[in-house]
Amino acid sequence: MNRPRKTVREGVAEWVLHCAVNQRHIRRSQPTREAALNDACAQLLQGHIVNRIVGPNETITAERVRDWCAKHRHERATGGSRN
Repeated sequence: MNRPRKTVREGVAEWVLHCAVNQRHIRRSQPTREAALNDACAQLLQGHIVNRIVGPNETITAERVRDWCAKHRHERATGGSRN
């Protein structure tokens, strides 16, 4: 007997990046918050518009995404070293 897929309420954490690419709204799913933020930064660097990231218990606004990307840009450029 197969069990149906788990929903977000049953504990499957999913982070969804909402962005606009070539004037089309797209959603990109990521398994973790950091993966979604890194994906959002990559989309911004390609010139796309990031609207928000929606997670299981949190919504990250476009402004907070831009701030996070600016703050972590140096870490990514230097290989992610943290002091």
